[in-house]
Amino acid sequence: MASPTNLVRLESMLGVAVEDADEASVQRLIDAGVEEDDDVDFKAASYGLTDADKRALAGDVAALANHVGGLLLLGVTDEDGRATNLSAVSIAETEGLRMQQVLTALVFPYVDVAIRRVATDDDPNVGYWLLLVPPSSTSPHGVRVNDGFRYPRRDGRRIRWLHESEIADAYRSRFATQQGRLSRITEVINSGVARLADSEGPWLRIALVPERAGAMRVTSEQVDHIRGVFLPGRPPRPHYLSSAKHLQLRGGLRRIVGFDARDDGGQTKTYHVELHADGSGFAAVSVGHHHVYEDVGDIAVVVDEWLSCEVPMLVEILAAHAALNSRTGGDAILESDITDGSGSAVWLTHPRGGPGFSRWTDSTALTDHSSPQRTIPVEPVLASRPELFVAAHLVLEDLFQLFEVPEPGQISADGQLRDLYFSTGAKQYVKNWAEQLGIDLLP
Repeated sequence: MASPTNLVRLESMLGVAVEDADEASVQRLIDAGVEEDDDVDFKAASYGLTDADKRALAGDVAALANHVGGLLLLGVTDEDGRATNLSAVSIAETEGLRMQQVLTALVFPYVDVAIRRVATDDDPNVGYWLLLVPPSSTSPHGVRVNDGFRYPRRDGRRIRWLHESEIADAYRSRFATQQGRLSRITEVINSGVARLADSEGPWLRIALVPERAGAMRVTSEQVDHIRGVFLPGRPPRPHYLSSAKHLQLRGGLRRIVGFDARDDGGQTKTYHVELHADGSGFAAVSVGHHHVYEDVGDIAVVVDEWLSCEVPMLVEILAAHAALNSRTGGDAILESDITDGSGSAVWLTHPRGGPGFSRWTDSTALTDHSSPQRTIPVEPVLASRPELFVAAHLVLEDLFQLFEVPEPGQISADGQLRDLYFSTGAKQYVKNWAEQLGIDLLP
């Protein structure tokens, strides 16, 4: 069975999980006028028996695998790339086996495609084939043509064949993938940090790099989509915290940049995101302020409950960008840290309900300036709010331990909010927040 591709986007179009798809799910694509794209390809008929037909099947699958993966659907007629009619084909078991044999013989390296049959409501012998193609960490995948190989790649609605220099680049990328992910996350962090105002903060900073590079076009249309659809579609925050929905957006080099306000030097003051074309992302938000204590002077105060509310929301934005904007998935490396550009000592504090802040007696100033990393599964984090909060707990666990605090109180290890650990003034906001998110709030 193939590893899943970008199931969040594909299953949203079908309206169900791929394994639960039926004729009504396929009809949904027609009704919605879904268009072919980087990760969707419609075919009105099954592939034939000639050598050219076999190469066409191999080329269509390899093209998806060499890009962002996707869904190849047989039995759907399109006009100019838009799904218009159902055109049921034979779904005999022998046909599925034949397609698998063709792919095994003609595509190198092998692509582990999930092939699923969907019968019509009236006749179990005809229906539709759903070929779920994973984006591949072993690309480029070649298609055998006579005594050599050709390398296709999906490009919007069409397939193009890679030039020799592009093939060489793809091979270099294959061998450098793991090291490249670690280098890439450093690039993403450095790019984002350069935009943050040193005088503001303390800052929570999170960066995410998916295991497979995706592809987002940086266009005016995409900026409008992120402003009008993507950011407003993100889960709500407690009302006393900043919201990503009102960020100003700008285009950048292979990325889209969002910020709430800038200082005179053009640096972001409170909330900053960078959504890269390859699915990587950076997000930072101020999680406290500066406060003067008689015994230690001016320190940067990190408010524990602000931190606990912001982490799941930033993780969700970055994972959603990878899956929905850049159309990639699988696992992702996530790196987080707490920093203050002013050079002040940083303390983790908890508001006890009064007007000021009191330091935890068992906490210390931030002296461990590590940037811990976690690996998170992109699709499960987006598909389930409890899974999102489980991932957030792991990130928070690392961040709290930088202050010598064993674990966060506000979010449990199984992804539930805990009312006891929020300040009196925040409790009603958090109760409303839990109801909006549909997650449990423990006493």
